[in-house]
Amino acid sequence: MRLVTATILVLISATRLAADIKLDQSPARPDEWGYRPEAGAASEVNPPPFSWRPHENHARFTHPRDDP
Repeated sequence: MRLVTATILVLISATRLAADIKLDQSPARPDEWGYRPEAGAASEVNPPPFSWRPHENHARFTHPRDDP
């Protein structure tokens, strides 16, 4: 029973910590890649290439439709 309780507490804590992480969507600085394609840009190839700059403390990326 202790193991089940401990597991539940760890999962709840991890969920709360993950919910507090905010994605930095500020424009890229000159020494950063930034997001590609840029918002509103037309790509000449399909699918368009894309890149995300890394973020500290982020374990994964999700699509907004996947958010609860």
